Amino acid sequence: MARERQRPVGAWRDPTRHVAAVLEDQWYAAVGLSQTAALKAAWKCFEQHGVSPVLAPALTGEISSPMALGSDSTPVEIDFLGERTYLADSLQFGLELLCRLHPGGAWYAMPSFRGEAADQRHLNQFFHIEAEVAGELGDAMALAERLVTEIVAAVAGVLDDDAADALRARSSVFRNGVPRLEHDDAVEMLRDVPGATALLDDAFTVIAPPGEARLAEEAGGTVWILHPPREVVPFYQADDGSRALAADLVVGRWETVGAGQRHTTGSDTRAALRRSGVPESEYAQYLQMKDRRPIQTAGFGLGLERLLAWCLDHEDLRDLPLFPLVPTPVSSA
Repeated sequence: MARERQRPVGAWRDPTRHVAAVLEDQWYAAVGLSQTAALKAAWKCFEQHGVSPVLAPALTGEISSPMALGSDSTPVEIDFLGERTYLADSLQFGLELLCRLHPGGAWYAMPSFRGEAADQRHLNQFFHIEAEVAGELGDAMALAERLVTEIVAAVAGVLDDDAADALRARSSVFRNGVPRLEHDDAVEMLRDVPGATALLDDAFTVIAPPGEARLAEEAGGTVWILHPPREVVPFYQADDGSRALAADLVVGRWETVGAGQRHTTGSDTRAALRRSGVPESEYAQYLQMKDRRPIQTAGFGLGLERLLAWCLDHEDLRDLPLFPLVPTPVSSA
């Protein structure tokens, strides 16, 4: 029998209420079930494709963002035993290394950290499913699309009747293959839509979040946007001389997956670092890996909360974490 859709209680506004809300509110029960379903689906999907689960550290000396025009991410720098390092924003570089040990590729699910305040569409601590495989951009996109399809189906299996039926209806686009748009074509489609694009450095037009949502809506709810200008992506994304071999998967209102093909050799990576104005010394280990064992890889990162918010038909990521993200003193009274 169908039950009324559970809605969140906004416990993030008052962290002192968060534990009680998680224990008592059915919204968080649905989130917890959805998380578990997603992880099980991810494990099954990667296992079927021969991609190995790996362990990754929470700290890194080589951050992956911000590395390009228009990046809205700030790294979280910390002092660890007197050494300058960072909480991991992504461990893609580590996955590239482990991809050289696991011929079928490598993946993990772990927290990622960003040094900015949480808002409706961003969390400063979120769960990241990332994977790297030997191959090109198309290989990473195909695997990412398969993963999203499997996660959505698994989450639908743990929701109440009405919510499950609604999700299956919205996810029909995955059954027929997600539409693909070239970045330049997408920009042209949005030319007359206010706020849909932005101009960076007076030279490069990028698609703003309202534009991404508009494109996804017109494509049936989900769309890939491919090949942006190479200047607006991080140095580690390969390119064809002008366009990055990269793609974003927009699900509903938000970019949910970012995929890219990597430079194969150390020399190609050094050239990209110079173009980006990033010192080679900050990526010595990454370059050593490329020099010692150059292979072609591609990969992606999936923001789990963004996908689950879409599955649950919700529009505020701050209602997704099961743990309070802001430390709050507990009264002894």
